[in-house]
Order: sequence, then structure tokens, then C-alpha cells
Amino acid sequence: MSEHGTAASQALTPLSARLAAILPIDKSPRALVGEVPSGASAPLAFALARRHGVALAVLPTPHHLDAFLADAATLSAVESSEVTVLPFRLLEAADEDGEDAAVLGARLEAAKALATRIPDIPNPGENPKPRNSETPASMPQDAPILVATSVQALMQAAPDVRAAEAETLRVAVGAPCESDALAAALQAVGHERVPDVVARRQYAVRGGIVDVWPIHSDRPVRIESDGELCESIRPFDPGTQASVAHVQSVEIPPATGRRARAPLTDLLPSGACVLWLDHAAIDAHAEMFLEGRKVAAPLQLPAIRRALAKRDDIVQWAAGPPGEGLANAKWKRLFLPLAPIAGAIPPETRDPDVLAQMRHALVESLADRAREERLRVEAWLDTEGTREHLETELSRHGFGLRVAPLSSGFEIGPLRLVVVAQSDLYGNSKHGSPGRLAPPGASGRLARTASRIASLEDLSPGDLVVHVEHGIGRFLGMTEIEFDGRRMEVLTLEYADGAKLHVPVTQSHLLARYVGAGQGAPIRLHKLGGRRWSEERGDAEKAVRDLAAAMLETQARREHLPGFAFEPDAPWMNEFEATFPHAETPDQTRCIAEVKRDMASPHPMDRLVCGDAGYGKTEVAMRAA
Repeated sequence: MSEHGTAASQALTPLSARLAAILPIDKSPRALVGEVPSGASAPLAFALARRHGVALAVLPTPHHLDAFLADAATLSAVESSEVTVLPFRLLEAADEDGEDAAVLGARLEAAKALATRIPDIPNPGENPKPRNSETPASMPQDAPILVATSVQALMQAAPDVRAAEAETLRVAVGAPCESDALAAALQAVGHERVPDVVARRQYAVRGGIVDVWPIHSDRPVRIESDGELCESIRPFDPGTQASVAHVQSVEIPPATGRRARAPLTDLLPSGACVLWLDHAAIDAHAEMFLEGRKVAAPLQLPAIRRALAKRDDIVQWAAGPPGEGLANAKWKRLFLPLAPIAGAIPPETRDPDVLAQMRHALVESLADRAREERLRVEAWLDTEGTREHLETELSRHGFGLRVAPLSSGFEIGPLRLVVVAQSDLYGNSKHGSPGRLAPPGASGRLARTASRIASLEDLSPGDLVVHVEHGIGRFLGMTEIEFDGRRMEVLTLEYADGAKLHVPVTQSHLLARYVGAGQGAPIRLHKLGGRRWSEERGDAEKAVRDLAAAMLETQARREHLPGFAFEPDAPWMNEFEATFPHAETPDQTRCIAEVKRDMASPHPMDRLVCGDAGYGKTEVAMRAA
């Protein structure tokens, strides 16, 4: 095959598959594999999952796990691989009713992911039965499974998959389903009945419709029956209450944590692989975790390792320097074809001139090596802006560029591949913060700045709202009424004299939360059909028109005043922006573009940047400083 054909085929083959093909093969079940670059940890874990069918990646802390998952998310987008997470459980008590339902759901899904590869799910404390000899570990027949966790989460009892399966409710379109019976079953397995479903572990009943949010699901589902059979199952948006799809069936696991007294590793099937990422740090953090806590003996890390050591059908790879307890004859040394980027910029580098010089030296060094050693060099960058800024400099050397955030770069010698991360070129990497970034799928909603009520979760019974046509009323809650022979969901509002107004969910955009001066003063509800709201709205509209006219006059004067037009972004601005540690949110990106447009205009800028504390106003303002 030609060199061009080889490069093209490598570009089409998933990175983890190429890495799995060249990893060393050894019959020893336990191996020390040396230090692994942080950015290569996720590709290595995916490669081991491909080779063994099932892999469990263990990291020192939840913080390290978050960084691993960020890299895994990048890899998943590139090659359609997926990772299942076993998160840390905050509550240690046996009663988990107050625990985050999403955590319980994620832990159950992680345990089920491993249990699916076991023909007979073992009882707590039992080891799975050996794999059929006709299906060797080196030839997984199903899609690879990768589970990632921290050592703290690993030292907590795994969910009891057998008990959870026995209590899981299953509903299918066309199958028998009666709403009252389903409600009773949901109550029996730990769900809470509420007027409106806005969180996991909740359900609501309105006639023949049951809304429920399973603990393992990203969305609630609406189950509609005719009294005997299930007619439809529709996932819906908890904010708008609008259906987003139709599905044929749904599984609803128990909403309480059924825990065994055994670790997750007891569910590993024969032939699986455990990857200890930085085993020395794992040991240290495991010891710190035990301080001041009562952890059952079988769940402590030494006991987990002893149990795994007894299973020669489980492969263990320990990454990192040799550590106490592992440096013995039973752990063989293996050398992985993974190396960090030579000449990567240290994270403490801040001077823009020094950064530019070091980056230029690194790029030229990689370009020389690419020519001499026939390497393929790919730059995986954090943002589109950085890609555009570096495109000219890197493309002239034949480097590939893609927007794919990675914690660090790495080299894979046998593949003649060098992956350079933004942190290697700038000394740090942008990373997202769960509190600042919109959840997946929410960006479209957040981008609509004109929405009056962003989410029905913002409303609680008793809140004052304003209807465009009828004025101030009191929100009583979500109800269901029959209209024109059909049942429909509505928002019920109370007005003066006890009058009720039912607003269809599809018309929720006509409502706004009441925000007025003197919040402590009593508010008079408007009367349906009365003239007070029309008069008050007319007065308000006149006042707004007067204010708008005054503002337009002021703006017209400003337009005739000379201002200073700044030049478009200079190269140092891109350097400066790349050093910011957080990835910009969609709102920040929009505000930054608007501020830069104002500054490039020959007229004075008149703009106010608003936002709550910690939402990134400073990062916007720094562009204009």
C-alpha cells in the first residue's frame, strides 16, 4: 500500500483500534506499564476495552476522573466510542432516599454494563463464572464496554444488580398498562408522587397519563394508556413539558439504591481488564479516604486487590512508577509505545513572547521530525478560534488540525503518530466547568434570549405571573382538563374573585414571572375581562415609547460623535485568549463578538454586560481592556 493510502486508512480507522492492534501481548495477568501521558489514558482504556471486551479504568480521585472523562468525551466524538461512569456516592448511610438520584442511576448503569457480559449474574460476593472457552478474551464478540471510576467510588458497595433487575418495571406500547396500578408500582420502588415531574425519582398521574423520570435517564417519559393497554411512550422536556420523541418501551429501575456488600470488581467477567491509572496515587488517595470513615473490610483497596490477584482470568495493568505492593515478581514489566510530547510548553509559562518562541521551536521540531521520520502530526485544539489562529502556521507543515480538546498530547511510535494538544502549544488547556456550561442539548434553548419563561421548573405554585392579555395572576400548578373531546395539559392561573384561567402548555410563552418594585407590598390580582390591566398596560406602553424615543435621540447624537476604531484582533489577542483556562459559553462567545464589533466601529461603544457572579463577565471585559 502506498504511503498516502496508509495515511488515509489510518485516518479512517479509530485511534483506539489502531492502538489496540500494536499494544504488547503477554500471558502474565498483571503488568506494570510505566507512566502514561494524561491525554493518552482515555485512548489506552478504549484500546484495552476493544482487546478484552470489558475494561475498568480506575483513577486516583473524582477530579482525575473528570479530566479522564473530558478526554474520553473528545475521543467518543471522534470515533463513536462510549464510556460508562461509576460516580462517587456522597451519602454513606444505608437509607439513600436523600441521595442524588442521578448518581444512583449512573452507578446502577455501570454495574449493569458489566453484568451484561455475565451469563448468570453472581450473588453478592461471588465471582462470575468463567467465560466459555470457545469465546477467548482476545476475541470479544460484542461491542466493547469501558467503565471508568475513581478509587473512592470503587471502595463503595456496588449496586445489587440482581435485586434491581427483579424490581425493574418494564412498560411497552401495546402491553397491559393501567395508570393507577403503574402509580402504585412506582411508589413501591421508591418514586415520589408530585404534581409535576421536574427531577429524577418523581412521577405524576393525570387521568390515563403517567409521567415518570427514571433515575438512569436524561429525560422523563410520558406513558399514556387507555385504561387497559399502553398507547404511547414519549420522552419529554421537563422545562417545556413538550414531547421530544416516541419510543416503544421503557425500563424503570427502582429509585432506591439496592446495594450489595461487594465492590464493583466482583462483577468483572472473565477476560476483563483493569487499568490502574497512576497506581501509586491511587494507593495514597485510598488511604486518605479511609481516614475518619468506616469502610467494610471487603471494600478496602487492599482487599479488592487481593481478590483480583486470585483471579488469573482478569488482566491488570498498572500505569505509573513502581509502587509499594506492586513491585514484586508477580507484576511483570511491559513497555507501552506511548510517550509525552518532547518540548511541550510547561504550564507555568506566561510571558507571551516566551510562549511564542517556545511554540515556534516546538512546531519546527515536530515539522523536522515529520519529514525525517515520516510522522503524521495532528493538532487537537480546544476551540474553533484557536484552530483558525494556528491554521496557517501548522497547515504549511502538513499538520492535521481538528477541534478536539485533550488534556495533553502524546506520541505512538509504531503508528508514526504524534497528537499535539493545545496545552502543549500554550502551556495550559481550556476546560469546561459544570456550573458554567450548558448541559448537552440545552444550547438551543439558552440561545433564544427572547423566551419569557425559560423553564417551567422556574415556576412554583403560588408564584405571581403576568399573562400578556390578562395581567397579573397567581400560578396554581399544572393540571389536566378535557377540551374539545381531548385531554390536554394546562397551567392554571388564579385571578381576582377566584377566577381561573387555564393556559395550554404550548402557550407558556405568553407568561412571564412577575418582577415589580416593592416586592414586600401586597399585589392586587387583575380581574379577568376587567379594564384595569388594559389601562395599566396602555400607560406602561406609552412610558416605554417615551423612554425609547429619548434613548433613540441620545443614540442619534452618539452616532455623530467621533470615536476610536480599534483594529481587528492582533495575533497577541489570540495568544491572550488561548491562555484563559475555561471554554467560553455560547452567551460569552456572543457577547465577545458583539463587544469586538463595537470596538472596531468608528462610533463610541454603548454596551452593558450583565451576568451573575462567576458567570464570566470579566473574561468578556478583558477583551476590551
